[in-house]
Amino acid sequence: MQSETEMLATSLTQQLIEQAKELKFDLVGIVLPTDAQTYKHFSQWLELGYAGEMEYMVRTKQLRKNPKAIMKECKSVIVVGVSYANAFNDEARYDNNSDELVGWVSAYACRSDYHDVIRARLTELREWIKGKVSWAKCKVCVDSSPILERELAVRAGFGWFGKNTNVVSKQFGSYFFIGELLTNVELEPTEAFERDRCGICNRCIEACPTGALISPKLLDARRCISYLTIEHRSAIQFELRERIGRWIFGCDICQQVCPWNNKAKVGATVEQWKTRYEMFRQNLLELLSLSEDNFKRRFSGTPIARIGRKRFLRNVVVALGNTMDERAIEPLARLLCSNEDSLVRSHAAWALGRIGNRMARTALERFWKQECDECVRSEIENALQRMQ
Repeated sequence: MQSETEMLATSLTQQLIEQAKELKFDLVGIVLPTDAQTYKHFSQWLELGYAGEMEYMVRTKQLRKNPKAIMKECKSVIVVGVSYANAFNDEARYDNNSDELVGWVSAYACRSDYHDVIRARLTELREWIKGKVSWAKCKVCVDSSPILERELAVRAGFGWFGKNTNVVSKQFGSYFFIGELLTNVELEPTEAFERDRCGICNRCIEACPTGALISPKLLDARRCISYLTIEHRSAIQFELRERIGRWIFGCDICQQVCPWNNKAKVGATVEQWKTRYEMFRQNLLELLSLSEDNFKRRFSGTPIARIGRKRFLRNVVVALGNTMDERAIEPLARLLCSNEDSLVRSHAAWALGRIGNRMARTALERFWKQECDECVRSEIENALQRMQ
């Protein structure tokens, strides 16, 4: 027999899940705030240096052990998922037969910033809880909060840890965002997802161009294209630049090859939270000429705005080099001559070397004489050496 308290918790949990669905959350579950089962694995991952330049993960390591570390009164964690799956045609999206020199943007970034969208909905859910329980306290968490959210998603019943390290749902594949609402209200936990359904499939590991997936469920972020084009702030490792291809923000390869994503359902918010399809394929030469103001206007409210124009230009320059198209030589040469940032100039030198014809060589030789920055000069010299 359930006690009165347990019955109230069950009733409130059912109402809350229904309300979350009304707010267009595609997945909803409840977990208890216990120590993370994957914390040891996470700690070892950090010790191996696989987080790269993401020092914030090291700084907040202890906070990630248990949700109570960021909200001591927490008694329940409401975990939500929002699908960003779309019925777009990947073959058309990455068609290289176009005359345009295009770069590719990860599907998740081709819309309003998910941090803002999910935070707004979780805030609405928080107010609903406070309307039901006057003494309720809640904390909204979206991605940047120090919490091991993928484990919470598995424990909430969303899916399993895929070999590409994403959580994979039977309904939505891995194309969904995760958010949490921590509360001091006791709720009834939902059932965890127990079975790993990847089986013998290794398509994600085999498809990764940079070898970032070392083994099933183990990612060296330092080699991951998403990390390199978003989180990495300095020069991209020389031997990885060619493997980045035309990705200028993020990468979807390990998700595109996953069979579960072939059957991913379109989420409840597909109409209200529309994809900006024009963002999937970006004209690289057009991006190269964006001023700071135009960059902000073009990408305001999207995840791309978070990395700033300098890093974004670095990515665009690498993608242009990987087109190996002569049309990129003149704009890359102008960038090498005039851009104020040495990070951008050094990658422009590499891109000219990658294209590697006589025109590119002439530009590199001309600008080597006037370049004062030693790192850029070294890149120019390396590029010229490769062209011999």
